Amino acid sequence: MSIEHMRKMTLYAGISIILSAFALTGCSHESSTIIGLLREPETVLADLSEWPQQEIIPNMPEIIQYDSGGLSVEIQTQEEYVTWIGQLEDYRSFNKLYMDMKETDVSVFLDEILAFGNFRTLGIYNGGRVTAKKINAVSMDTLEEIEFNKIHSIDEGLMSRIPRQAKLWIDMDGDYEGKPPELELLRGISCQNIMMVQRQGKGVETSVLMKEQNALETKLKEWSMIRTVLTEKKRVLCGYCSQVRGDYSYTEYEFCNSNTMDIMEAYICIKDQKSNGGQYFDVVSIPKERMENVLHAGWSRVWLEDMNFDGYTDIIFVGQGDGSPCECVYYLWDKAEKKYELDTTLPTRKLVNIDETRKRLTYSESASAFDDTYYIYQYDGERFREQKLWVVMDYLEQERKSIVTWQYYEDGKLMGKLEWILGDNEDISYVFYEENGERIEEVTINKKVYYDEIGLMYFPEFDFYNMG
Repeated sequence: MSIEHMRKMTLYAGISIILSAFALTGCSHESSTIIGLLREPETVLADLSEWPQQEIIPNMPEIIQYDSGGLSVEIQTQEEYVTWIGQLEDYRSFNKLYMDMKETDVSVFLDEILAFGNFRTLGIYNGGRVTAKKINAVSMDTLEEIEFNKIHSIDEGLMSRIPRQAKLWIDMDGDYEGKPPELELLRGISCQNIMMVQRQGKGVETSVLMKEQNALETKLKEWSMIRTVLTEKKRVLCGYCSQVRGDYSYTEYEFCNSNTMDIMEAYICIKDQKSNGGQYFDVVSIPKERMENVLHAGWSRVWLEDMNFDGYTDIIFVGQGDGSPCECVYYLWDKAEKKYELDTTLPTRKLVNIDETRKRLTYSESASAFDDTYYIYQYDGERFREQKLWVVMDYLEQERKSIVTWQYYEDGKLMGKLEWILGDNEDISYVFYEENGERIEEVTINKKVYYDEIGLMYFPEFDFYNMG
């Protein structure tokens, strides 16, 4: 018996004693159960009968189970993977599986992992070679979300097994060694919600795609655009995002500089599903000045929303900018022209709320704890009109009084100003209101009042704000 094995056996025995003590003393929480190395004893369930296995099993990896039905496994050796698969039947009650491969090249077999059909979410991270012993035996029909994040490779043909309804996220870096999955995605798989990103890698080689030119030209109506960017502009394909909404597919292609891997160009292709672009086909180009140093944000690069409440799907290209939370490019459906047009009236930042009831867009941002700005955008048939409320708090130490100022703008023009002044006596405050530069109201309030109440009295349409 090796020294390492003896160390693990001693540790497992010590953990069993500790966990028994927790059960006897009633120390328990209900967020998760930990099996293997004890990292967070406060999350251990008191009822040890809920654990899938109690005996000490050599080469058993660290496993964390969550009350939400999730299961997290850390795999560092092939022996640990084999041991884990041998116990998999005991975990049939879980519906989410997250496998951290700890930067190893351990092979994981999807036909074994999905054998019992219980998982709806599957994530494999930080290494691992995704493969199958019998590819035809791989059934992913129960999966709703799949993420392959910084894996070493995935066997060709496995993505074609991914079901239509699932969301697929592939995030690759410079350690990816397998055959590029882009080619399989371009050939077409049944999955209708796909996001593929290359980070620090080199993207799929142009020569690989050009060898498949005849097949891709038949499959993709947009192939001529792709070929031009790859060959004439010397770019590499480094990003792919595809969604289906209603009768149309929306596919985004990103191309990088082959040396720096900076995103240089992006296009969104819109096609009708029934004839694969035979009845409707269009390609919109993301403005080049918006592409440099734009990173990916969230699950999808492309969001599909009805931004102007006309009953048609609009397109939002979403990216995380350098030093800013979000960079957005909007394309609105033009009913008359029957095509998507670039919108220039919405700001580039992300609009966090779509108010379908009141048919408006709202957004807020903070420059500091005492400086907030709130926005409302409403579409007038031609453009979005902006209403802005800028709220600033200040304390004048010499006068020993607090001041909150609201400034209201419409399309950049100052329309109204409100000041609320509170002195040492909090039961007395003063309100001054101006419109178009003229003071039209002065009010003394002889009771304690909060400034957010004052703001809503004068600017009730900004009922979503939470500062002033």
